[in-house]
Amino acid sequence: MTGGIAYEGRWKGRGSLNIGVQKTDYRKHVRPPGREAIMSLDRPWLFNLMASLEMSSGLSAYAGVTRGLEESEVAPDIAVNRNAAPPALRTRQVDAGVRASLGKLQAAMGVFDVRKPYFNLDNSDFYRRLGEVRHRGIEGSLSGDLTPFASLVAGAVLLDPRVTGELVDDGTIGARPVGTSRSRMMLALDVHPEGWGGSSFDIQVTRHGGSFADQANAVHLSSRPTVALGARHRLQLARRDVIARVQVTNLFNTYRWIADPSEGLTYNSGRYVGFSLATDLEN
Repeated sequence: MTGGIAYEGRWKGRGSLNIGVQKTDYRKHVRPPGREAIMSLDRPWLFNLMASLEMSSGLSAYAGVTRGLEESEVAPDIAVNRNAAPPALRTRQVDAGVRASLGKLQAAMGVFDVRKPYFNLDNSDFYRRLGEVRHRGIEGSLSGDLTPFASLVAGAVLLDPRVTGELVDDGTIGARPVGTSRSRMMLALDVHPEGWGGSSFDIQVTRHGGSFADQANAVHLSSRPTVALGARHRLQLARRDVIARVQVTNLFNTYRWIADPSEGLTYNSGRYVGFSLATDLEN
């Protein structure tokens, strides 16, 4: 349960201000079969402060700070204390950046710093707090119409994830969190010529950076890009306007390992072809 109060002010042509304060009552119960219930409680004060400034026509800057509460995972089955319920994670986030209008394109660039407690398995497979994890990085995006018949969506996050604490200092665990990629990039292009009557063709390229698969940072998982192709076509079916959609994901059947935070390994989905029909139903 959360209760709070917030203020939002907007000044045309100048900027905005957003302030909020919250009080949260958080309770978590885990009931493993044949065992007593495990309980976690927290009652923190949370807040957020965000401001933006209109620097010129089509150019603005923003900055903010937030203290939040994030749900924590229970200890995995391989842990000695499996199903243990860690407390909710108190997070701290600071971010700032700029936004710009470039004709029919919208661009944004920002920096961020997010910190929270780091829970994972220690060398004895006991699930507990191992330190603090910091996600510091830069992110950017560009979206809009390149031409009257083509639109673009592009984004990238370059991340410097790092664990700090005594276990890192003495070499017990590595400085990089398990399963966290150091970069994410996406580029999508949609082509819809006027003569196609609303039909379109699209391509999307996605790349997740490499990550580590173990606490010691000895096993590194490489990164491989994936490509998806798709098309939409408008047609009449049973006197209704219908949109037919076909998409091929992971076009080149790229294979890569994915690590979860508890050092488990899975692999990405292979090539997949999907087809759908969509229409609006009239009353």
